Amino acid sequence: MPLMFVQSAFIVFLNNAGEFDTLNRSYLNAQMFFNQQVYLSNAPLGVPQSTRFWTELQHLASSGVGPDKWQYVPIKFVWY
Repeated sequence: MPLMFVQSAFIVFLNNAGEFDTLNRSYLNAQMFFNQQVYLSNAPLGVPQSTRFWTELQHLASSGVGPDKWQYVPIKFVWY
């Protein structure tokens, strides 16, 4: 079984269980607490204000972790 399928199935499971947001919020809070760089899997440009990602970016900025601490890390999907 390709690794990407396993990862995406795991993400779907976490989403359906309502746990993905908890994990993501925990990661963001830890990065803010330690004043560390935040790695984003989506580009922080042109984000619609109606999305959860926009809310997360606003949460980071209002907590003192502004765009200077954001690092976009594009995820490349590999199909086997």
